[in-house]
Amino acid sequence: MSTPLEHLKRWQEAGLIDERTAQRVSDFESERRKAEPAMERPTFTEALLYLGVIVIAVGVIVLAATNWGHLGSWARVMVPGIPAIAAVAAGWFMRGQQHPGVRRGGSAAWAAAAGLVAGTTAVVLNEAGVSSENTALVSGIVMAIAAFALWWPDKGDLQVVAGAAAGLLLSVSASAEMSRVSERWAPSAAGLAMLGFGAMAVVAVELGLIRPRITCRLLGGLSIALGGFVASTGTPFGGIEVLPFVAGAALVWASVRLAFFPYTVLGIAA
Repeated sequence: MSTPLEHLKRWQEAGLIDERTAQRVSDFESERRKAEPAMERPTFTEALLYLGVIVIAVGVIVLAATNWGHLGSWARVMVPGIPAIAAVAAGWFMRGQQHPGVRRGGSAAWAAAAGLVAGTTAVVLNEAGVSSENTALVSGIVMAIAAFALWWPDKGDLQVVAGAAAGLLLSVSASAEMSRVSERWAPSAAGLAMLGFGAMAVVAVELGLIRPRITCRLLGGLSIALGGFVASTGTPFGGIEVLPFVAGAALVWASVRLAFFPYTVLGIAA
C-alpha cells in the first residue's frame, strides 16, 4: 500500500503539483499526525469519568438489591429510570465538548443508557405482571430501538456493542419463548437467533449501512460463530448439528473474499 508521501512524489513527478505545494502538504500531514496521538490518548479526566460511571452503577445495583423488597412499584421503576434519563442527558452534554476523551465518555454514557432503558422497561412489565418470557422479548426490542436511536447521531463503537447486547437479549427471549413449546429446542432457538442477527450485521456492514466497520465485523462474526455452536447443542434434530461447520466455512470464505483475517479466526473457532 502506498504512503501519502509516495502519492505526493508521484503527483509531483506527473506535474500535478509543484515542489512547494508538495512540501506544504507534507508538513501539514506531519503536524497532524503528531497532534492526533496526543488528542486521542486517554487522559486522567477520562479515566475519572469511567470510574464515576462504574461507581454510580455499582451503588445503584447494591442499593436496589438490598432494599428491593421494601420499595413500592413506582420507586422500583425510578431506580433504573432516573439513571437512564441522567445517562442520556450526560451523554448529550459530553458529546458536545471538544476534548475527544470527554466525547468518548459521552458515548459510554449513551451505551449505558440503552441498557438502563431496557432495565426500566423490564421493571415496568414485571410490576404489571407480564410473564418473564414476554418481558425479556419486549425489553430486548426496546433496547435495540434505544441503541439504534443513540447510534444514529454518534455511530460509535459502544453503541454497536449496546446493539449487540440487545441482540443477545432477544436471543435469550427466543429461547424462553421456545421453552414453552419444547425445552429441547430452547438452545437451538437462541443459537439460530444469534446466527441470524450476526448474518444481518455482517451483510449490513459490508453494504456500508452500519459502522464503525471493524467493530461491526467482529461482533457480527462472533455472533455467527457462537450462534452456530449454540444452535447445535441439545437439539433433537440432527441436521442442525452441522451448523457450526457451515458457519465456520462461511466465515473463512468471507475472510478470503473480504480480506478480513479475524473472520478466519472466528470460523476456525466455530
